[in-house]
Amino acid sequence: MKRKVNPTVIGAFVLGGIGIIITLTLLLGSDVFFKKEVKVIMYFDGSVTGLNVGAPVKFRGVKIGAVTDIKLVLDRVENKTVVPVIAAIDRNSYLVKLSKNETVKASELNLDTKNFVKIGLRAQLKVKSLLTGQLFIELDFDQESPFTLQGDGGINEIPTKATTIQKIAQTLDKYPVREVLNNLASTMESLDKILSDPIIIETIKSVNETSKGFDSLAKDLNKVANSLSVEMSETLKVANGTLKAAESTFRKIDIATASAEKTLKSSDQLLGEDSEVIVSLKEALTELTEAARSVRNLADALEQQPESILHGKSNGNN
Repeated sequence: MKRKVNPTVIGAFVLGGIGIIITLTLLLGSDVFFKKEVKVIMYFDGSVTGLNVGAPVKFRGVKIGAVTDIKLVLDRVENKTVVPVIAAIDRNSYLVKLSKNETVKASELNLDTKNFVKIGLRAQLKVKSLLTGQLFIELDFDQESPFTLQGDGGINEIPTKATTIQKIAQTLDKYPVREVLNNLASTMESLDKILSDPIIIETIKSVNETSKGFDSLAKDLNKVANSLSVEMSETLKVANGTLKAAESTFRKIDIATASAEKTLKSSDQLLGEDSEVIVSLKEALTELTEAARSVRNLADALEQQPESILHGKSNGNN
């Protein structure tokens, strides 16, 4: 007698097979079997609020891994609290250039994280979203950042460096901020008392009134200055006209002077000792002198012999 097949068992078997197929498809699609991951650990001294398992690990903005575990360690030896964060780095997510023409996946090489640490590889918390406050881990090289390894060496360790806010907090811790704030509060209180003093209030009022007086004086001076400016402008115009007239007069004087010089030169030529005019004048003067002498002789003769004008000049004793 044949045994009857239970439909429930068949259904369960089919569903199980479908589940296995789906699982294998997801695993193969997510490349789980082909990933070559390396675990790293990072110790953060400050708060990691906003960092969750699955948060990305990036190198200069490129995702190369994810956070897999976050722990809390109370260190009673050094009396401090640290937060170890474990991450898985996918070595297939980045390449290594071996030569000018050869580049391979990092998974094909036996790379030691310690070598990267020696040349400055550091981890730092960065804000992924300001709205949600989520964090991620950023890897980069910073050779000037000091480091101290805190792990036991069981997992490759990447040193961490403080965030910008943590650096500011560490800097403020070096200064007596509380004392400075107390002094500032005391100074403000003293200043409030001073400003509340009736004498100071009256002084401020007096200064205000004086300021108003100076303002009025400044306006008056401005008006006077404008008036003087107008008068000076008119005076300068008159002076400019006078200077132009004087300039014209001096030009006429220069012309007259030049003409006089020409006249003097002509006079020198006319009145020179060898000039024809002087020679003629000398001859005329000589003739006039002779004529005058003759007239004088005639006058003397007539004085002695007046009758000679009628009878002529006598000879001898006649």
